[in-house]
Amino acid sequence: NKRTYQQQIHSRWIIMQLISSKQDHHIQKYFPDSSISQRALWFQFDVSFGEMAGQIFLRTFDGKTITLEVSPLATVEELKALVAQREGLDVEEQRLLYKGEQLEDGCTLDDYGIERNSTVDLSTSLRGGGLGFIRIAPNLRKLAEKYNCDKKICRKCYARLPPKATNCRKKQCRSSDLRNKHKLSEGCKV
Repeated sequence: NKRTYQQQIHSRWIIMQLISSKQDHHIQKYFPDSSISQRALWFQFDVSFGEMAGQIFLRTFDGKTITLEVSPLATVEELKALVAQREGLDVEEQRLLYKGEQLEDGCTLDDYGIERNSTVDLSTSLRGGGLGFIRIAPNLRKLAEKYNCDKKICRKCYARLPPKATNCRKKQCRSSDLRNKHKLSEGCKV
């Protein structure tokens, strides 16, 4: 009895897939005994009453696992809304990953091959990012250039040398392969 019920569910799942992709000729081939209107009603019945819905597991960033009941035709946005409802996490901050691939908002779970009992990872988008470019006051800039930038660097041992040096000052190196130290850019990235 359970097996026939699973076969019915599987056949309805195939019908649902074919209707959603608008391939009526395949529907007639696989299910010749029912009309398209009946199949459309089956499709609506399965989606609206959740017969095709299955549970997926959502692993959060702190290691907690949440069980969610969703349809395979549910969109990623709907899944994010469920997570926001359960966890109180803002939809814009959520990043859902399945098999290392980030889920895009416009796609359905079926597009990514997410089936029953699949595990989806939840992470949040990182906030922050530094202060950007900071302008250095002209007097401090000249002082920094004098003590930090107006130097030469040995290409062999990376020693910092005076601006007029011709050879490296270190006893073990004594290389003459020197370069000027890079100058400060217009803005300093912090």
